Amino acid sequence: MAEVAGAARVGKASLNRYFPTRRVLRDSILSRALGDLSQLISAVERADLSARESLSRIARAVLAQQGIALRLMRKPVVVSEVTFEESIFRTLNVIIYGAKKSKEFDSDVASRSITLLFLSLLRAGIVLVSEGSSTVEEVALNVIRMLFEGLGKRSSNAYIHLRE
Repeated sequence: MAEVAGAARVGKASLNRYFPTRRVLRDSILSRALGDLSQLISAVERADLSARESLSRIARAVLAQQGIALRLMRKPVVVSEVTFEESIFRTLNVIIYGAKKSKEFDSDVASRSITLLFLSLLRAGIVLVSEGSSTVEEVALNVIRMLFEGLGKRSSNAYIHLRE
């Protein structure tokens, strides 16, 4: 706690008044991060964007916050009785359901399955970015490609596009 107080440039007593334990401090940080990411994801849902662009923006936002996102997604961290995935699941489902209706995804695959696949790809991407083996943009692009070209409409141009 002394190290945190020093980094925040406040006295340890002041820090302890607001955050009496490490757990309270951690929960506060995670709660704030969860709120920020949830707000950004909700804003994407309200914007008039294609599903591909919406999911791409969400992927970049989550990957850019890799330290916090890794903590939120590696194990279900409960903040205010809600996990990170629960907080964004509905929004992702709405976006993906819309993509299915517009035929961006194969209609035989359930929206819930696509949402879970997206979250799994993000989890793997967070690890790659946090290890420094890939950039946020590289991973976000690959997540979207795997999601849309693996489940999206098949076309003869899909494989040509991958080579470019």
